[in-house]
Amino acid sequence: MTRAELHASWKKRMSDFEANGLSGSQWCADQEIPLSQFRYWRRKLRSTRDATSSSRGCPKSLFF
Repeated sequence: MTRAELHASWKKRMSDFEANGLSGSQWCADQEIPLSQFRYWRRKLRSTRDATSSSRGCPKSLFF
């Protein structure tokens, strides 16, 4: 899997997580994903999103 594919895969996973309403630990248990890996990707995707939004001039508060 390429980095781009991995990034896209985790982006979809985060969308699925946000849509279902479970806590992070519950969702990870259901998906059989280590919580540490989930937290790593959540931070990584947020920092990517924040960097992209700040370059567009959007306030960060819109994304939290």
